[in-house]
Amino acid sequence: MNEIRLWTFQRNTGARAFYERHGFTAEEETDGADNEEKEPDVLYHWRRLPKPTLSLKPSG
Repeated sequence: MNEIRLWTFQRNTGARAFYERHGFTAEEETDGADNEEKEPDVLYHWRRLPKPTLSLKPSG
């Protein structure tokens, strides 16, 4: 899995802190009009960074 998007409620500060601590970024916030609970929410996004490649070329 290289990418995850998930929703949480804006008032769920514990979940938000957890996601942000693990590299998720807030991508969108809504007023909740379109969710079942009518609760303001936030969309988080996480993307795996590509692994750096090592160059084995001799220098000089």
